[in-house]
Amino acid sequence: MKSRQLGRCLVGRGPPLQRGFQPRKLYGGLRAEWGRPQPLVPSVRHFSIRYATPCKEKITANMDLYDEMFRPFGVSTTQMTELMNHGTKCKYGDKGVVVAGGQLHDKVVLVVRGTAVAYQHDEEASSGELGPPVCSYSGRLSSNESELPFQVPTRGSMIGGSALVDNTPVGKPYPYDVIAAGPVEIVEWDLDELRMILDRPKWRAVQASFYYTLYVELIGTL
Repeated sequence: MKSRQLGRCLVGRGPPLQRGFQPRKLYGGLRAEWGRPQPLVPSVRHFSIRYATPCKEKITANMDLYDEMFRPFGVSTTQMTELMNHGTKCKYGDKGVVVAGGQLHDKVVLVVRGTAVAYQHDEEASSGELGPPVCSYSGRLSSNESELPFQVPTRGSMIGGSALVDNTPVGKPYPYDVIAAGPVEIVEWDLDELRMILDRPKWRAVQASFYYTLYVELIGTL
């Protein structure tokens, strides 16, 4: 396969990668995204599975996210459009399953609006039962967090983002069930594909946008 064809295969609809491209070496040291459980309610909770509604939209529908997260770092609208085309934008109703625990999770999820709560996954729990709440994720564009009936730490707006820089959790079952607490809007990307996109030489501004969100939001919640 020619190098240009290979590049297109690696990143889907993106432009071809440069000759000799190698995925960036991952490094550890990122603090864990999740704090210790601090449940103030009984550990057994119930939820009903409600599936997400995929959304494909033009750049004009994502201008709020662009202005808030990407424009300050010099990301172009062309890059933003391509980035969103590589992702999947979904909306969940209350108690929708954003991430199912106990399964391999090879996605990076950005919560755009709403609040999602991570519960400790219990393989022995009956269907529909949840473990104790561990932390919450607040939408990047949400001005106010949803009121929860329990107290848990907030861990920013990115679920699974630590895998961008720390290979430790990759290939392991995800330890939490992440459930929507009211209406939630997210964008998710395939982990390997997003890594390759962020490592393009001319996409450092997009990389900076993700890393800033990942680190600064986490530091702000410590």
